[in-house]
Amino acid sequence: MILLVDSLTRPNGIAFMPGEKTLLVANSDPAKPNWYAFDVNGDSLSNGRIFYSAAGYDSTLKGLPDGMKIDRNGNVFATGPGGLWIFNKEGKR
Repeated sequence: MILLVDSLTRPNGIAFMPGEKTLLVANSDPAKPNWYAFDVNGDSLSNGRIFYSAAGYDSTLKGLPDGMKIDRNGNVFATGPGGLWIFNKEGKR
C-alpha cells in the first residue's frame, strides 16, 4: 500500500470520475466537510482542490461527506449532511 495524500483529516468515500483521470474523496470531518478532487497521474495524485464544500451547512442535519457513486456522465451522488447530495461533473449542486 502506498500513501498518496496525507493532507485530508478524515478521508472516507472515494470514487473515480469517468475515464479515471480524476479521483474524488469525501472528507468526513465536521471542521472540513468537503469533497476533494485530485488529478490522477499514473501512481500519483496532484492538483488537490475542493470539488464541493458543505461548510456552513445546517449543523442540525445528521451526517457528513461520506460514500458516493458517479454515473457515466460524471454526475456525483454522495451522502452528506441531511442525506443525498447530487453534483454535476463541475461540482455544481
